[in-house]
Amino acid sequence: MNAAEAALLLSMASAYDNRTVSEITARAWAEALSDVDVTDAKTVLVEHYRQSRVWLMPVDILDGVRDIRRARLRATPVPVPEINPDDSRAYLAAYKASVAGIAAGATRQIGA
Repeated sequence: MNAAEAALLLSMASAYDNRTVSEITARAWAEALSDVDVTDAKTVLVEHYRQSRVWLMPVDILDGVRDIRRARLRATPVPVPEINPDDSRAYLAAYKASVAGIAAGATRQIGA
């Protein structure tokens, strides 16, 4: 997530909790959430405020995104890579790429 995406996320949060959003706050959130997809973060934010009055923090986003990623991995079997398993490095790299793609919500897994 970049600073512009973090600012959007914080603006959404402010609609629920009246927080003040500043450029420095957006930068800090972007740093804390640098490896988070903004679409997943928005999903977590909305679900958070559906269930809680508690102020949303980056750790809440991170926890929620982990849950989303775990659910995707439980719901989608990881395909066997179409790479010779004797080439263990390439095979493992393709397998890990597929797992990462599934967790991120990709519809087509890499190495499949």
